[in-house]
Amino acid sequence: MENNIEEFNHIVGLVLAELYKHFPKPIDLKISELMPSANGIKLDPEKKITYVYTVRFLSEENYLRYSNATMSNDMFLDVVLTSKGLAALNKVPEAINGVKKTVGDNLIEFSKDAMKASAKEIVKNLVKLVFDQ
Repeated sequence: MENNIEEFNHIVGLVLAELYKHFPKPIDLKISELMPSANGIKLDPEKKITYVYTVRFLSEENYLRYSNATMSNDMFLDVVLTSKGLAALNKVPEAINGVKKTVGDNLIEFSKDAMKASAKEIVKNLVKLVFDQ
């Protein structure tokens, strides 16, 4: 079971990776599609709440913006990175696999395997880089 910070890091990684993939195009961010439930089991309501608060936090800290949220559908509409979010994801960390990729590129790569223990530590370090401003 993940603790709150591990879950937060995981969600930040997934959200920012998705937005970086689509930048500059705003997208509708549906929580259930971002983290599909395992084996068709419905996503835990507590996890949904954590997603909502994480996206709101990223918005309040000016890493992303959205036009509206529809909680009945667990969806944020017209979500896009801000210049601050893009700048954070365009950083090039030096210690990750010796490859000169941006934080955003690494998040996209590792978000595919974010549930694996090895990827969790990398995502945690990438999220830390995002917030080091």
